[in-house]
Amino acid sequence: MIKKKAKIRLFDFLLAFVVLVALGYAAHRITTHLHYKWDWKSVPQYLLRFDEASGGWLPNVLLLGLYNTIRLSLWGTVFATLIGTIMGLCRASHSLFSRLIGRTYVELVRNVPPLVLIFIFYYFLSGQVMSALGIDSFLSSRSEGFQDAVALFLAPPSLFSAFVSALITLAIFEGAYITEIVRAGIESIERGTWEAAYALGLSRWQQMRYVILPLVAIATPKVYVERPLSVFELDFEENLRIVRQVHRYGKRIVFPSTSEVYGMCADKEFDEENSPLVLGPIAKERWIYSCCKQMLDRVIWAYGRQGLAFTLFRPFNWIGPRLDSIETAKEGSSRVVTQFIADLYLGKPIQVVDGGEQRRCFTYVDDGIAGLMKILANRNGCANGGIFNIGNPANDHSVRELAGMLRALYAKHPRNRGKKIPPIVEVNSKQFYGEGYQDIQTRTPSIRRAKEILGWEPKVPMKTALKKTLDAFLAEADDSRAGR
Repeated sequence: MIKKKAKIRLFDFLLAFVVLVALGYAAHRITTHLHYKWDWKSVPQYLLRFDEASGGWLPNVLLLGLYNTIRLSLWGTVFATLIGTIMGLCRASHSLFSRLIGRTYVELVRNVPPLVLIFIFYYFLSGQVMSALGIDSFLSSRSEGFQDAVALFLAPPSLFSAFVSALITLAIFEGAYITEIVRAGIESIERGTWEAAYALGLSRWQQMRYVILPLVAIATPKVYVERPLSVFELDFEENLRIVRQVHRYGKRIVFPSTSEVYGMCADKEFDEENSPLVLGPIAKERWIYSCCKQMLDRVIWAYGRQGLAFTLFRPFNWIGPRLDSIETAKEGSSRVVTQFIADLYLGKPIQVVDGGEQRRCFTYVDDGIAGLMKILANRNGCANGGIFNIGNPANDHSVRELAGMLRALYAKHPRNRGKKIPPIVEVNSKQFYGEGYQDIQTRTPSIRRAKEILGWEPKVPMKTALKKTLDAFLAEADDSRAGR
């Protein structure tokens, strides 16, 4: 972001003039009406005093008070942050009991008048609890060196009980505000992000601290063509903001790139380190998605040169349950497997674009998540600074072959026996997607790096993946209809 140089305008001079006039008027009123005699020459004696025993100058009450205030503020901030963080986590917890504790704490501090809070926690603690605990007698029995250390970092032994009571009171009061800051920060994270982290097997503690996995993106070809600027704003600009924050706060980012960054690469297998990334003409808007992802890959790599901990992974046509919903599938706006299943379920012909000769390598979600978990585990830092294709070269099929396999599985499903199965028809890409579309004929990953470095290899064959996906989608759709 380019920062504009600040300019001083006429309004700024007018505002400064008004402030100076107000200050001058206040000083005049104090001098002429209050008749208060400012005895500034007496102040220095309260800053320093001469100690005849040591023959030197020592801090007097004003400096001692300032020092105690600073110590109390620093320690109060530390303990308030500790209390606020714990109570904030309680306020955002899934446990009803934890939420009850956090809510009770905040409401008590909010609704108890400060004077009552001070009376309870300061005078009661100082006058009763500290005496019962024998803090003063404990300190007086310690060595002189220990007492000097306590006096330096906390308070003189004679004032220690009062200091601790004040510290506890301040921390409890400030902690309530920090509690709400922590709670608001946690609750501001979208539900989908929490669900994605949970689906990856991350514990609640790991979700809070471990890794940033930005999943926001528009990934449907029809939108690339119809609304390319929306794709750019969300897929690039919003993710760039996340990348910068991750770098700023020293976190690790695992970025989901895409197999589309390879574009129209002519290599037989796409290699993460050597294959060229070839995109189509500017007038073909479908490349906006690939371009956004490639630029982010390059930006993250550049930040890695400045210390950013990162891993890039490129999914190759992951399929499986809950990828989309067939109830909301739209032509060109959902992924190909979902679209084909939706066509079959709704009794519509399966439309294959430009003959369906384009080939893809389909990866079942269990295999994909297994590879991603290897990246997240990052044993001995094996994934640091790496790029990994996560795909299944063995599941290499044309889109027409995919349509045929799904149609055959659908016909064999118990709910469809004896029913007429919709046919496969061809449709032109310009008619289906629009003028700005251009397709890729092959997309086969090299998974050598994932095998050698991560120890990962896909296992689920194509027919098994499709059957599990189809069964899950049909069960979900039937349950949705039954619930209406």
